[in-house]
Amino acid sequence: MAIDVKMFHNLARLSSPQVSEGGASSLRPESASSTTVLLVAAPTILRAPIWKKLGPGVTVQSYGHKDFSLDRDTSDDRTLVIYQIGARFADARKSLARMVQARHNLCIILLGGPIGSDRTARLLRDGAFDYLTWPCTAARVTESIARGVTYQRAIREVRHLSGERPRVTQEPAHDRGAPQSYGRQLSALHQLTEELAASRDENGIGKTLTRGLRTLVDTDMIGIARSNRKQVWVWCDTQDLEPEARARRYLLRRLGRLPAESTRPSTPHQRAHARHLRLVPRSGSQRPQPIEAPANSHESSLAIGQEAGLFLVRKRGVEPLTQQERQLLDTVGTALALSLQNLDANHRTQDIAMRDPLTEILNRHAFEGALTRELKVGLRYGVPACLLLLDLDYFKTVNERLGHAAGDHVLRTAAEVIRNTVRDIDVVGRYEGNTFAVILPHTDRGQTRVLAERLRERIEQHLFAVEAGQVRTTASIGLAAIPDIAVASCADWMGAADSALNHAKAQGRNCVVLHTPKPPALACVASLSLAA
Repeated sequence: MAIDVKMFHNLARLSSPQVSEGGASSLRPESASSTTVLLVAAPTILRAPIWKKLGPGVTVQSYGHKDFSLDRDTSDDRTLVIYQIGARFADARKSLARMVQARHNLCIILLGGPIGSDRTARLLRDGAFDYLTWPCTAARVTESIARGVTYQRAIREVRHLSGERPRVTQEPAHDRGAPQSYGRQLSALHQLTEELAASRDENGIGKTLTRGLRTLVDTDMIGIARSNRKQVWVWCDTQDLEPEARARRYLLRRLGRLPAESTRPSTPHQRAHARHLRLVPRSGSQRPQPIEAPANSHESSLAIGQEAGLFLVRKRGVEPLTQQERQLLDTVGTALALSLQNLDANHRTQDIAMRDPLTEILNRHAFEGALTRELKVGLRYGVPACLLLLDLDYFKTVNERLGHAAGDHVLRTAAEVIRNTVRDIDVVGRYEGNTFAVILPHTDRGQTRVLAERLRERIEQHLFAVEAGQVRTTASIGLAAIPDIAVASCADWMGAADSALNHAKAQGRNCVVLHTPKPPALACVASLSLAA
């Protein structure tokens, strides 16, 4: 009995178009065309002109909060809901929970005022697809809707597998083994897509693909390329590096011919640690060459949100891939794109939760985590490191005389000056108020003193432009280093830096003070005196 590949073709429908043989790409993320958006908001927001600027393909249906019924007004999971939340965060979470429980796959975009990174991350974890801070631009709303449509379609494609399996296994056939074969393949395909959706990082995706694909196609090489990150991951069974190098060159050439759909920076991924995995940056010196995929290889285009990508699989041996196997691999590509998009969303959520919303540097919680890691390294291996605490002098006067908007601008600019002065490996955070903190790994006291003086001078010489004119300020800096016999915890290290900072303020501000550790003998005498 001939295998009917039409069924697998229906499963493998993907919104991302294919890359042409000549290298030109028509790859685009799914747009928001023919999309119904239910806008639930206050009358002032409903009347805003922004909703008429979303494009002809977007139909906006407006509702007040009391007029909206989720069961009545949402016919299926293809509808997107933009829901305005109020000032009470607890009420917002309750409303979101009710909508998620009633429509599990509904794309819910929340709208409201500034709520901070921690609360935004909590809403995203609770089931919201995106959060729009009002007022926002039409471009921001359109981008969120487009990503939501792409996400919904990918979800429907993957969940379609569950409905296909019982239908196929129950179909009459002349060959009684054919339905069972279909059922086994669909079962393996469904399990693979579920495991991909549950993967937490690229290493997990690689392990899932190398293990799960063998139940569908006997593969010996898997490659993934992403255009925005200009990176290639290759998993290969053989110890011979030449086939792996050929696969990397092929994907790099193809990646060079794929236009990046978005130039926005993406959250960097951690390098996977699978065996024979290598992360290869894009080479600008490579010249375009004719690109031909072997008959035993298959390439699928990936639409990862606003980014383009490639999924390459090579079958073991020299036998060409059948049409059925290619359709199965396209379906896996759909699930892979969705999994990568979910990873990006998780990384963005984690990054939001770690950042101070005003200055976009690490918040106190994230900074203390980095401080703990550096202290453990220093205590275990005796590696030197230094901690700076920096206070902007008389910052309260700026807030009182020029207003909090001017004070916020000074804080943002000061954070930028600090980031531009320290090294890339240094960790910068906003500890509290107008106090910044910097960790300098593998740096001794002398080197840190030089950098701290340079940082103090740059802040003193910088003109902070605000609406009322220009503001000058200075900085007091306290410095504490490890190894130090008195530092056995993060609280000790932070206390030593804070003590040095207080000494800097007592000496008239605008200076750097180094915390001097007590000699072991004096420290012992001081401890005995306190005990007595």
